[in-house]
Amino acid sequence: APQVYWPFAREVARYDVITQWWADTVSGTGTALYIGMALYKVGTASETEPDWTVEGGVPEITRQLDLNDSLT
Repeated sequence: APQVYWPFAREVARYDVITQWWADTVSGTGTALYIGMALYKVGTASETEPDWTVEGGVPEITRQLDLNDSLT
């Protein structure tokens, strides 16, 4: 299970770009894809990743879950 711990706003390694890459990589192989997520970051203050603190981090983790569901 790839562990993707970055938010959507992280330009160096955006959550959606990395997660889509993994989905494309396993596509057609019969391999189930389970993404490890950074639940521990929800609500944790961070200067470099402020999206985890907006509304307690709920919008970020919800957006990530929605993307994961769309890739299955």
